[in-house]
Amino acid sequence: MGSTISTLLRIPICYAFPSYMTFKSIRTKHPQAQKAWLQYWAVVSVLLVLEFLLGIVLFRIPGYNLFFTTMFIRMAWPQSTLTPKMFNLIAQKVAENESTVDEMLRRLEATANHHYPKIEPYVNRAQDLFSKQQPGAYNFPRSEAVKKD
Repeated sequence: MGSTISTLLRIPICYAFPSYMTFKSIRTKHPQAQKAWLQYWAVVSVLLVLEFLLGIVLFRIPGYNLFFTTMFIRMAWPQSTLTPKMFNLIAQKVAENESTVDEMLRRLEATANHHYPKIEPYVNRAQDLFSKQQPGAYNFPRSEAVKKD
């Protein structure tokens, strides 16, 4: 029951409202608002990854969903100082490990580029099927970054 209420609160307040405000800040070209919402989404992304990785433990803690949702609501509140504080903490940790993360991403990209030709026909077929089923649907561009061997 608690997780259902948390989810019902989280979707409009923690995702829909911030999405709308992000679009508004981009449209109005207000740099401070853009920075604030970019920080919000960066923190949310990190928290969602951590929740995914630790979820089996976190969801067993009574009140976790309510706590997490309350934290998200507080972060989405425009006058809140929680988001910049959390962003600075995360940014510091990222900066400390940036070269390690960059190396891991380079390896991941090399592995993906190596294996992409094996799955490319399936990706192309799926795109073709999707575009035939959805007239006028967005056709995903085939990556120019993928190098053929």
